[in-house]
Amino acid sequence: MGYFPFFKDIKDKLIAVIGGGKVACRKVRILAAHGAMITVTAPDVCDEIYKLAAKCDNIKINVKPFSDDDLDDVFAVISATSDNGVNLHIYELCREKNIPVNTVDDPEKCTFIFPALVHKGNISVGISSSGTAPAFSAYLRRKIGELIDDKMLFCAEMTAEIRPLVKEKFSSEEQRRNAVYAVINYIDGAEKIPDRSEIYKLLEDIEK
Repeated sequence: MGYFPFFKDIKDKLIAVIGGGKVACRKVRILAAHGAMITVTAPDVCDEIYKLAAKCDNIKINVKPFSDDDLDDVFAVISATSDNGVNLHIYELCREKNIPVNTVDDPEKCTFIFPALVHKGNISVGISSSGTAPAFSAYLRRKIGELIDDKMLFCAEMTAEIRPLVKEKFSSEEQRRNAVYAVINYIDGAEKIPDRSEIYKLLEDIEK
């Protein structure tokens, strides 16, 4: 049985990343892009994380060994150390404190899975094999990333933009759904990204 994909707004949420290597850096990069407040704690921190911190004001670096109080008041934890004993201790401490924890490359010490993620505009697609086939999840991420091109992002933007107008123009749920699908199919079938005026003209024609 697979994992259920929850989506959570992590903007301004405090997330502790324990570990300072390249694996930790990949997690920090993704979390920072979603607006989380990140503390990276490790005796040694790679240059890539320092470069990210120089560009992002939501990343703080603590150059020191892990201590239990590093988990005070955190929303979630990414455990990415090279020490299995430390990772186990962090996992057990998080379970005691009821803090969601992901131990990198060790599904048995995770209470949530870090998915292979496609993030473009307001569209986020999380892919998980429940920890069994990460390479295949990465493959699907690349394929889906190719599918969500500029035209698809425009489609998502337009369906969000016209939503209030569709509610105003059409009284029934079925009419609204059909109108939105008509817009999606119109954009999807176009050879290039259409003008916004074409979309509003289409809604007028549907209303008639």
